[in-house]
Amino acid sequence: MLDAHQQKAIEALHEVKRICNKYDLKYFLVAGSTLGAVRHKGMIPWDDDIDVGMLYDDWYKFRDIVVEELDSEFQYVDDTIEEVWPRAYGKILYERKNCVDIFLLAKWTSNPITGYSCWNFRTFISALYAVSINYMPPNIMRPEWKRIKRLTKKIKGFLKKTILIPARIIISKDSCMRLLRWNERRFEKKKKTNWYINLYSVYPMKKEMIKAEWVNKTSLVTFEGEQYTTFGDTNAYLTHLYGDYMTLPPVEKRVKLHSEVF
Repeated sequence: MLDAHQQKAIEALHEVKRICNKYDLKYFLVAGSTLGAVRHKGMIPWDDDIDVGMLYDDWYKFRDIVVEELDSEFQYVDDTIEEVWPRAYGKILYERKNCVDIFLLAKWTSNPITGYSCWNFRTFISALYAVSINYMPPNIMRPEWKRIKRLTKKIKGFLKKTILIPARIIISKDSCMRLLRWNERRFEKKKKTNWYINLYSVYPMKKEMIKAEWVNKTSLVTFEGEQYTTFGDTNAYLTHLYGDYMTLPPVEKRVKLHSEVF
């Protein structure tokens, strides 16, 4: 049984599909939404938002048209719309609670040194951007994390406060966002690429590297009774991201983690 907000998230996803079909934009269910489609034929019961990815050009085209096209029941928000927006990607909201994340899937490099430098640059500038707008993200501790990872996250939170806060005097939020946008397009001029990446994911870089062959050949999956586009080899993609993805997590780990109101 879906709760009221999950139902609204599905309606928002339908809007994304409608707009993308109208303007011939390519979209993909990604991450937990692909997993939900394959394992549950819809939303993961303890999830409350939906993840969509778009390639670079389509992502920018979508955000140029979505505000006018989106049903008035929902609200699309990103950094071009609200002065203080804590993400480098857009979200579709219902009553200020997230329904759909619209992630940018950028072309990526096969060189691990270059890749890690770009990924860590993104991490640092994103943190600096958050500080520049006085935003401290919720300190979410995921149930599957081991004690050392929980401690590491607490240490990182402390370092952000002590190291990054003075940096806001030197660099503005607009400068941070320009740097993030520059980092997104580093490899976009490559005519051929072996990899794409969900650049603003919470997962590690290697997990979010997506093979070009999965992107170039799409497939359809059923999500709450309707068909949506995702990567061609869903089994390979989900195994890469989650491992044994068909096995349900223990009951104590089936908790909602997205409670933030924007």
